[in-house]
Amino acid sequence: MVSNLTDIQTEAKYKGVGGWLLLFCILLTIINPIVSIGLSLRSVWLISGIELPFSGIGFVIALDPIVAIALTLFGCSVGIKLWKVKLGAVAEAQQYLRYVFTWAVFRGVVLAKVDPGVWHMTLGMLLGYLIWSTYLKKSKRVKATYGESRDGTLGTGEM
Repeated sequence: MVSNLTDIQTEAKYKGVGGWLLLFCILLTIINPIVSIGLSLRSVWLISGIELPFSGIGFVIALDPIVAIALTLFGCSVGIKLWKVKLGAVAEAQQYLRYVFTWAVFRGVVLAKVDPGVWHMTLGMLLGYLIWSTYLKKSKRVKATYGESRDGTLGTGEM
């Protein structure tokens, strides 16, 4: 009986979008779009005067701002769903993080040949992936806010 009461009190304490979860939502919906737009405009400006081959490194350099904007739009959508406690929001956030991870690795491997400094941004993206994906899996707040399905996965949410 005490265990159930403790569980209920813990759930009530952590339920809702606050703390680190709120920070993640703010990063996805406000900070990341501002940074992404700035970096994308900078990339377009830098490559505008360069004739790039439409293969290999040139293709990745040209594609980078497009992928960054697509990931940013997806991240905004995920952030809004998390903020509104929507069904499947946590699973969608995990998917977003996997896309960011995949692009960061691909981009880092290809562009490191041209700019060894690209690894700083790539490592930052990978660190962000590890931190936030672990947070979404282990957080008491995420579990209390979005629920837990029978198979132990988080993110059933509320409609």
